Amino acid sequence: FKDTAGPALNILLKLMSIVSLVFAPIFI
Repeated sequence: FKDTAGPALNILLKLMSIVSLVFAPIFI
């Protein structure tokens, strides 16, 4: 379970960081 959840969580974190970087100037 950890082997499959690890990469998925990593991709999710990368996506969230990119989205936050893109939308941060709009919300601020």
